[in-house]
Amino acid sequence: MPAVVQTWLRGTPFSALTTELNSLASGSTATSSVGGSSGVFSATQTSGYAECDIVLAPATGSNMTANTLCNGYFLRQVDGNNYETLTAAQARPADFILTMTAATSGYFTSSDIQTLPTGNFKVALTNNSNVAFSASGSVLTITPKTRQWN
Repeated sequence: MPAVVQTWLRGTPFSALTTELNSLASGSTATSSVGGSSGVFSATQTSGYAECDIVLAPATGSNMTANTLCNGYFLRQVDGNNYETLTAAQARPADFILTMTAATSGYFTSSDIQTLPTGNFKVALTNNSNVAFSASGSVLTITPKTRQWN
């Protein structure tokens, strides 16, 4: 009997957050407003795939604190018009978590395979790295993917 092998079919990576991350202070949150269609992402960007890899490439002027986190959220369209909002008292857990190291730059990936929301969504990121991001150069990239069995 031949072996069944799982591989990943990858879609086109897209920038979910770029200039929204400019000068993002520690403890602050940025919500997508530039990429996609005015910050809204859909099957056009995700290729209709259900899962993704997420990479944050922050630019900072000084070392981030090791083992701090940046929490990420997919803000779903709740009624065909409006999107979830993030508040300081947000009760739900993050959709993805990126662990920082003591560096001024680098690439930080989410630890698990992330499930993409169905329908339209925005992306938000809370910077908890104890360091503000630089005035330019930071980007959060999402690469859609799907499992393929051979």
